[in-house]
Amino acid sequence: MFIILTQFRNIWNICIYDTNDGTWINMSASGIELSPRYFHTTVLNGLIIIYGGSDRRYYPVPDQISVLDTNVTPFIWSTPSKINTAPSSAPFGGHTATLVGNYMIAFDGR
Repeated sequence: MFIILTQFRNIWNICIYDTNDGTWINMSASGIELSPRYFHTTVLNGLIIIYGGSDRRYYPVPDQISVLDTNVTPFIWSTPSKINTAPSSAPFGGHTATLVGNYMIAFDGR
């Protein structure tokens, strides 16, 4: 099992921790530039889906859903082209999210 960590100041170099043998490796990434964000969530469904988040002024980021494809080398960042705008009642930060079947459920937050 791997844990993938990154900081938004460098989304192009991702640190990966192998929980089986306790080693770290670096993986490069390509693709689109993401908006820096705080208070977002991630879920895994074969891809890592990043949902929500706010900027430093606590306004929602413009790219509410971003995806990291870890099935290719290098990993690729993207924003889905077929996506509806989240309703204004949907939380954008400070929420929790989980994946149930094909549905990502976001709860609470602001």
